[in-house]
Amino acid sequence: DVTPPVLRVEADHGATFVDFDQDGDLDLALTGSQDSTGMHHLEQNLLRPEYAHHSLAVRVLDGAGRATRPGALVRVRATGGGKVLGTGLVDSGSGYDSQSDLPVYFGLPSAEPVDVEVVWSAAGRLLTARKMNVDPSANRGKALEIRVGG
Repeated sequence: DVTPPVLRVEADHGATFVDFDQDGDLDLALTGSQDSTGMHHLEQNLLRPEYAHHSLAVRVLDGAGRATRPGALVRVRATGGGKVLGTGLVDSGSGYDSQSDLPVYFGLPSAEPVDVEVVWSAAGRLLTARKMNVDPSANRGKALEIRVGG
């Protein structure tokens, strides 16, 4: 339970989620304005090591490698078109005085390979890109990059 330390932090408007220590879980960075505690606080999520490979970050890029696809839907499924394990949208802005990292993060029930699907809109049409049989362990500490469109 990490809630009590967070409540004691003299933070104000900004809260940013990012895998700061690249261990497969999201950490929380808070901005502050109190002289007594400094300006920024990092609350580390201490994921147990046996679950370290039960996550996947997906970064959606355009054909030039830029993160310009806000609103794109990212879906993670069990391999072979199986059960949907999670869905998320590419963020275009996280809130007042903050911006979370742009990948879409997923907690997974296991470290088994998954299929990843991205759906985005272009010229009034919905387009889809897929990466099949993705090993979450191979992407620990970095985002799986999927390039869509030009």
